[in-house]
Amino acid sequence: MDQVDKQKKFLLHSTGVFTSLIMDFAKAKLEGSLTKENMYLEKLQTLLRETLILSNLIGRRFTYRKAVGKRGRNEPLRKAVVLASDDTPVFPGMSFLQALDDLLGRKIKVVSAEAQAMRRGYIEVQEMYARGHVFALARSVSDKITSKIQKVIETHLQGKKGRYSYREDPAQIIADMGNWSRAYGEVVYRTNMATSMVQGIKQMATDPDIEDLIGGFQYSAVGDVDTRHNHQAASGLIAGTRDPIWKVFTPPLGYNCRCTLVMVDKYEMREKGLLENGRVNRFEPPSFSDAHPDPGFPGYQK
Repeated sequence: MDQVDKQKKFLLHSTGVFTSLIMDFAKAKLEGSLTKENMYLEKLQTLLRETLILSNLIGRRFTYRKAVGKRGRNEPLRKAVVLASDDTPVFPGMSFLQALDDLLGRKIKVVSAEAQAMRRGYIEVQEMYARGHVFALARSVSDKITSKIQKVIETHLQGKKGRYSYREDPAQIIADMGNWSRAYGEVVYRTNMATSMVQGIKQMATDPDIEDLIGGFQYSAVGDVDTRHNHQAASGLIAGTRDPIWKVFTPPLGYNCRCTLVMVDKYEMREKGLLENGRVNRFEPPSFSDAHPDPGFPGYQK
């Protein structure tokens, strides 16, 4: 299974954990319970942080293993369970700490070069997804839920005469939000997971163990009937790791985007005629003029 297929598999995981939490969050808002609302906000922050950290580390491992494999010194790897637990939708059947143990090789007596690289990355990832960053994400989700509740209430009011309080029929409000909650849960999970995973892919490219091997990245779309035309048009784009084009074309290019970046080593770059005097020449696929992020998607990468 190649990297694109692996990432697609991760993004298709059950989003039930997010959906359930969003529904509970909405119920707390409808009940007017500030205590419960703060509790679910805290749970959402934890869930987002754990998902972002694990997704980023998975992306790092994708890049590390491909680079080391190209060098021809890839050691036999123990079978890793890389698929959500009761608390985290990234690794089913594993707690957040168990998943970290797996990714960081904490249970191995002899620490491999891969585990050392992953541990270096984990220090960086913890800083990236500090409480302030994740709080902003969770607050954005909270505001979106509030906005949806208000819209549902407005719809109810239009069908009733006189005064109406949503607390008279909270169950109906929640029922009316059902499909929206599932769809929104998928958007929150998949978009944030994809963003973090691709960031991990890019960040591992600067690790001292493999930096000398990596020439750049290739944009890769899934290429099925659900792939958006403007995303498919970017598939095949190759550029150096520091090429400014990745500020615009680092996946995801839209909500629920399943595209990814794949590491291209320097040997492949030479074979393709894209490496001259240590400099990577960008390759744009024939359809690239039609490529662009989805309108309104805030995906610009610094």
